[in-house]
Amino acid sequence: MRVRPGREGHCFGSAWTSLGTKVTFVGALEHLVPLEDESSSRLLERAFRQRGIDYHLGSSVAEVNQTPAGVSVRLKHGTSLSGEMLLVALGRTAVTEGLGLAEHGGETDDGGSSMSTARPRSPAASPWVI
Repeated sequence: MRVRPGREGHCFGSAWTSLGTKVTFVGALEHLVPLEDESSSRLLERAFRQRGIDYHLGSSVAEVNQTPAGVSVRLKHGTSLSGEMLLVALGRTAVTEGLGLAEHGGETDDGGSSMSTARPRSPAASPWVI
């Protein structure tokens, strides 16, 4: 199984590793969690290495092909990988359209994600924001 880095990908990859699957992460950026501080990312990278999770960072995917055995992936820096399955985890976005947040004092960012304060509470008395 091949997984692209990101919170969702890390969760799936870690879970599949716990179930006995060999997992390899591929990412274009230099760290597994590039939006976090570098020391946190290095800790995660070390923990994954200790669990037997491989990763190829600093190189994006150049080509993906279906094979009789599953899938082959060629990275832009030339490395070729193969596996039974490819999971691409690109993240998620909240779908808040039509929920009436504005009518109840709620706010969203440009992408429609709910905005909240440090406490999980919207500006209105209700609803709670997760």
